[in-house]
Amino acid sequence: MVKQPMELAEILIYLHALDDELVHRGVLTPVRIAVFGGAFMLIRVKNRRTTEDVDMALLDFPPMSDPDEPPSEETNVFQTAIRVVARRQKIKQTWCNDDGAMFF
Repeated sequence: MVKQPMELAEILIYLHALDDELVHRGVLTPVRIAVFGGAFMLIRVKNRRTTEDVDMALLDFPPMSDPDEPPSEETNVFQTAIRVVARRQKIKQTWCNDDGAMFF
């Protein structure tokens, strides 16, 4: 079920699938995210071949992993879309997360 680590081509497939799922769920305006960590090193720095997950920070609405902030409707939609992509692609639910966003 879980295929890890991810290569660049896979990350791009998953991110496009996330975009499609967000549109399907009615998100029609761009969602700005900042990618960091291993995915950034893979995509932009090109100093590695794989990563375990896509670390990102949501720039337009509250983070997904902030225990002090209840999730907004947009955050819930985003989380749901990530889970849908994970199920369809047979990858871990945490393939895309904002766990490190508080350090960003």
